[in-house]
Amino acid sequence: MEIQIGKTIENPYLQRKEVHGEVTFTGATPSQKQLADALAAKLGAKADAIFVVHVYTGFGSQKASFEAHVYQSKEQLEKVVRLGKKAREKAGGKQAPAAAPAAEAKPAASPAPALKAEEQKGGAKGGQEGRA
Repeated sequence: MEIQIGKTIENPYLQRKEVHGEVTFTGATPSQKQLADALAAKLGAKADAIFVVHVYTGFGSQKASFEAHVYQSKEQLEKVVRLGKKAREKAGGKQAPAAAPAAEAKPAASPAPALKAEEQKGGAKGGQEGRA
């Protein structure tokens, strides 16, 4: 896998570098983890402080362009990037809270009062007065 960095933008507010480039590979498109490891080796950064935003590849192509953010530390990455539920669980983050037991759940009261039998059948009180 060969990486060519095209453009690097410093973002001091988020304490990161935004890297755009191309990767040449053989076989399947490299995963985001593989790309982060290769970028870490090339840039001299830690792999756990790199977030690969996207890998763009064409059908049957052995080249892909990518976008990645290289943070100063893993803690800064965790402050800025919001991971999905599966990614958090995979990384060993907080587990989702357990569902409340059914015994504690109370049925909700219906907000509208029950209609009279006459109104349910579409009688005169159903708003059909005055039609010709």
